[in-house]
Amino acid sequence: MNSRKAGLIALAVAIAIPSLAIAGTYTESLATNHMTPQAQSHTMKLWTGNGKFRMEMQGGVVQIFRDQAIYTLNPAGKSYSKTDKATLDAMTQQANEATKKLEELLPPEQRGKRKSQSKPQLDRTLKPTGRTESAIGQTCKVWDVISNGTKVQEMCVVEVAKLPNGKELVATMQQVSEAFQGTVASAGMADMWKDVQTMNGYPVITRMYMNGKLFQEVKTTAIRSADTPETMFAIPAGYKEQKMTGPDL
Repeated sequence: MNSRKAGLIALAVAIAIPSLAIAGTYTESLATNHMTPQAQSHTMKLWTGNGKFRMEMQGGVVQIFRDQAIYTLNPAGKSYSKTDKATLDAMTQQANEATKKLEELLPPEQRGKRKSQSKPQLDRTLKPTGRTESAIGQTCKVWDVISNGTKVQEMCVVEVAKLPNGKELVATMQQVSEAFQGTVASAGMADMWKDVQTMNGYPVITRMYMNGKLFQEVKTTAIRSADTPETMFAIPAGYKEQKMTGPDL
């Protein structure tokens, strides 16, 4: 997943909601960047409950999904931004219009050449390796993700039924995928949801590769049932919305 897609995991709705404790799931993971001279790690915390999630990441960034939208909270600036399907559709339209204007500046022969060029096809497949590893006290099965003949990812999965509130975890993934269906972000989200279905498991270890080298590993270190009150998914008082930048947005 690239930084733009990762940034789509956002934060909180400004509504007065009662603070009811709802049974949900808490997941903690350790993300390690292997592209630096010395591997650097940071902890990510995720709460899911009732079709919503809250993720806390490095630098104090908080991301929340609820009501078909993603919110990103900036505690330092006491602000938040909202991303939903309408926002992404508007961004795509602006990008297409900008591309069209640039093409109009090209000589006619180059315009025709650009239109005739097709986008490269992406052949993405999942393959079981037969290997197993362990995480959170359970044995997981390793799958390779192959893109156009090159290994780009490795996932070690545990059967959903063996995880605390596992069905709720994957149901939330499905809701996020459906909320952004048809947008520029939908491909990556749809891949994640389809992967879970294909592997019949939830990834507790994910390794990403670039040019044949490991560049990031995310390993689940804890997963358990937890209370997820609605206040976890609300924007704190005093936070102001920061609109997406760009013309007409």
